[in-house]
Amino acid sequence: MTDAPLNLSRLPRPDVVETLTAEAIRDEIIADLVEKSPSLEGALQLESEPLRKLVEVVAYRELLLRQRVNDAAQSVMLAYATGTDLDHLAALYGVSRIADETDDRLRSRVLTTPDGWSVAGPAAAYRARALDVSVDIRDAIATSPAPGDVVVTVLPEWRPSGTPEDQARLTALLDAVLDAANDRTVRPLTDRVSVAAASILPYRVVAKLTITSLPDAEVIMADGTASVARYVEARRMLGTPVAISGLMQALHQGGVERVRLLEPAGDLLPEAHEAAWCEAIEVTLDTDPADGGTVGDE
Repeated sequence: MTDAPLNLSRLPRPDVVETLTAEAIRDEIIADLVEKSPSLEGALQLESEPLRKLVEVVAYRELLLRQRVNDAAQSVMLAYATGTDLDHLAALYGVSRIADETDDRLRSRVLTTPDGWSVAGPAAAYRARALDVSVDIRDAIATSPAPGDVVVTVLPEWRPSGTPEDQARLTALLDAVLDAANDRTVRPLTDRVSVAAASILPYRVVAKLTITSLPDAEVIMADGTASVARYVEARRMLGTPVAISGLMQALHQGGVERVRLLEPAGDLLPEAHEAAWCEAIEVTLDTDPADGGTVGDE
């Protein structure tokens, strides 16, 4: 498995970001007014009073202003910044957005950029350089099968089909990674670098669900399919396992009483140079619960 960068989603909520509601701000304003002029308390409790309406307008405008402060604070945080705000943060690390690169991918590259500053040739540095080449690279890993030999394995965003056009596209991508890894400012003099495409472990997810409310079956199965899709997409990385327990958890949406997982038959455990690749997801209603498979009850 590749070295994992910091998971920004696990950071605590920043103290500088306030939790705001218009109702709380309104009540604070009313309390301040009553403290300064107790005779207004009765009027402020009546929804129809013009003074009450004025307080609500002021509270809403204060909410917008304080939310703007929240947004400004988050715009300078790597975990929350988007668009051009994120571009400016990335520039502090000497990173610029590649054409068509998403915010999430750029954010991930910023996190791995310090790895590339080393001149000693660590695996993380080669990975960072590979990810900088193109948005068509989903993951990369560097290994050393023998002293002085470095193999950078690249996982493309697409699954190569083997057609001449597709092979040419893959070759061009690998050549670009090789050029980046062999740059004299990156590669130690003693390293001999080669580049290879990742091996793919194809699999399907086939599951049958027992559902408590049949009128909602289509919605529940659609939710389960979407949840599995998110899980397998996140696991489509080099050396990253796809666990039966993870698939079961993804399938156990609200209203699901029982899950019968027919495929895969067990955990998928790719090697460092391999990636598990889901080819299809089939989630259907279970009409024959005795027909085998891995079972998970609610």
